[in-house]
Amino acid sequence: MKEDDEGESRRQKAKEIAKMASTAMEEGGSSHLSMTLFIHDIKHQARKKILSHEQKTTCCNESFQ
Repeated sequence: MKEDDEGESRRQKAKEIAKMASTAMEEGGSSHLSMTLFIHDIKHQARKKILSHEQKTTCCNESFQ
């Protein structure tokens, strides 16, 4: 009997955690927002690096002309 109660309790807790995870990943949820900001930051850093490289390349090419 105790095993049945313990198993049911674990299943219920797993359902609650699954619901919380699902809610967090929905648009506007905390995890969704964090992931969106993370992706935005990566894109921003990549653009900065590309622009910096292009400026260096342009500068070096102009000095050889």
